[in-house]
Amino acid sequence: MSKFYACSIFANPRLQQELIPILDNLGSTGFEQTDQKVIAYIPYNAISEEDLKQKIGFHVDASSVSIDILEPQNWNAVWEANFAPILIPNTVYIRAEFHDKTDTDIPEIIIVPKMAFGTGHHETTYMMLERMASYASFPDHVFDYGAGTGILSVFAAMRGAKHIVANDIQAEAIPNIREHFDCNAIPLIPETIHGDINHVPEDVFPLILANINQPVLMETRQAIYSRLKIGGTLLISGVLTENRVSLLKAYKELGLTLNYTKEKGEWSLLEFYK
Repeated sequence: MSKFYACSIFANPRLQQELIPILDNLGSTGFEQTDQKVIAYIPYNAISEEDLKQKIGFHVDASSVSIDILEPQNWNAVWEANFAPILIPNTVYIRAEFHDKTDTDIPEIIIVPKMAFGTGHHETTYMMLERMASYASFPDHVFDYGAGTGILSVFAAMRGAKHIVANDIQAEAIPNIREHFDCNAIPLIPETIHGDINHVPEDVFPLILANINQPVLMETRQAIYSRLKIGGTLLISGVLTENRVSLLKAYKELGLTLNYTKEKGEWSLLEFYK
């Protein structure tokens, strides 16, 4: 078992979006987010506390940052203790193995609670699953960009996808994605890739799912576009509603057509057609 820094930064959702890629680069293995703050969990041996404070201090006021050293413990047990099941009406019930099954006919996804993004609790994941459930039919070939826990990949397989490519820059996400296919008894074996979108073969997909932060959506929009099949659908979230106009303009300039949009809390979901 290892020590971790719990680095808490008081910041609004817009600033959190800017900070998450920075914290990723500092070695964060997971995040907790609220409307008021983001907590990054960074291995103690990855960086000194002094360097951590200095690097974060380039981006935010020091008074908004607190760093605690968390002694070794069973982090999965801690995560499980704070994981609550969630029902997305008419869509899916998301629970851990230790929760009771739902008594409805709604599909279930079992999540193994770990420090990876994408459990359905965040508004962006919630909206992605809700929109995916609305599709009358599902394409065979799907790319889950920045898959995190792989919950969108699991749901895509449940909806009928036959070949799924899922990538993530966090090495810990890759076994977690595969674990979720196993614990949900899905025979499909996803193609999992550790690395950014440049590590993903330049195949074309009829559906791309991208629940990822806005700076990455902007920086990699051309790579996303080149991997979307003509006639295909791009479903994205992780977009703050206040920043939606600039992202919408950039994606329309690529030649994409906006099909659908929805808001939940401070976040937006957008669906494009190529």
